[in-house]
Amino acid sequence: MITSNSCYCLDLNVYQTVQGMSAAAQIVKTGGTIIMAAECWDGIPSNSDYETILTSVSSVNDLMKFIKDNESTLKDTWQIYYQALIQQKANVYIYSDKLDDKIIKRALFNPVKDLSKLTDALVSKIVPYARICILPEGPQTIPYLK
Repeated sequence: MITSNSCYCLDLNVYQTVQGMSAAAQIVKTGGTIIMAAECWDGIPSNSDYETILTSVSSVNDLMKFIKDNESTLKDTWQIYYQALIQQKANVYIYSDKLDDKIIKRALFNPVKDLSKLTDALVSKIVPYARICILPEGPQTIPYLK
């Protein structure tokens, strides 16, 4: 799955990218790959509850446990909950020419700087009947399989 968050303002930070990922997650196979292309000029964003939660854990499984254990006291957990669900299903990469790899990793995603190298590596592992789906406007798309 290759997707984006559609356009300016929807791709302003990593928090917003979860919307595009959630569209891709509806049809990606378990164990598949989602590549999210987003500018993310506003970072994770810094000093947000979202960043605080992400940086308090070291893995997606720890993230899900943290959310469940602290659900009654956390604000705005739906976005981070969906992020954890998506990442439990698929490997998620973020391509951004504005974010440092360390920031992407701190948000528990895989950074990618060269899309052609990543897609070539993925295609070399794909079986002959595998499918690639491109959702250029992720959160404005309702994907389905026939």
